[in-house]
Amino acid sequence: MLREIETVNDRESGLRKRWFNDSSMDLIVWYGPEGGFSRFQLCYDKNLREHALSWSEASGFSHSKVDDGENASGGHKETPILGPDGSIDAAKVSRSFRELSSSVDAAVVSFVCTKLQSIQT
Repeated sequence: MLREIETVNDRESGLRKRWFNDSSMDLIVWYGPEGGFSRFQLCYDKNLREHALSWSEASGFSHSKVDDGENASGGHKETPILGPDGSIDAAKVSRSFRELSSSVDAAVVSFVCTKLQSIQT
């Protein structure tokens, strides 16, 4: 179940950030200066092949694979980075999100689900 992380650094001026975490999924939501949703990032399949679905008012959707920075040769872990990955099973991601989001604010769940539904149609 997604649980809110209470101590989140808001490094971006003018935006408030909330982070919800589970072993298989993360949701980060940013609110603009007026309090409305500005953007979100939904990271899913964290235990398999992690992907990130990002949405913002300015640029819409992007879908990325996550390179977790693990070094197969045993070296130090590097910073995770996002790489292009166009395919997404939005219906599957939406189902997983709904299953894990019972403790997330209803307004956040509704907003993210509406955006996920717009990908499916």
